[in-house]
Amino acid sequence: MKKLTLQNTITTAALLAALNYADMALAHTIPDSLGAAAGAVDAFQTTCKPNAAGKTAQLVTRVKAAKKTPLVSVQAFKGKVASHSTDAVGGNAAYSPLAKTIAGDGVYTVLVDKSGAGAINYVLDVHCQTLTGAHTEQPEPTQLQNN
Repeated sequence: MKKLTLQNTITTAALLAALNYADMALAHTIPDSLGAAAGAVDAFQTTCKPNAAGKTAQLVTRVKAAKKTPLVSVQAFKGKVASHSTDAVGGNAAYSPLAKTIAGDGVYTVLVDKSGAGAINYVLDVHCQTLTGAHTEQPEPTQLQNN
């Protein structure tokens, strides 16, 4: 009986670890920082592609800052469609509101900037999704500019 309990515990732990890894693989979470200059901007690019879940409807982004000031924002755009979100209460554990760029499959550009001078660390989340929120195919975003 003890052997069966141990085997079930190990199986459960392995399954939870695999699910946690799969969730991290779907969530493109990027820790980074902006330098001291007031005009510092980091730029990323990612490509959303259809998969078994369906075609991409939107790129969803959000950002959180490590301290209260300066405020950190994220903008995403594809063609003539853009979205924006600001972490209005930096320094807590909460992200900014979700910003949805509804522009289908293809290449999206994502910018992270701040409201003023001072170096600051941030965490950026970037996800390609169907309209129902299922993740579609997306390689890790490529950083184009690091300020």
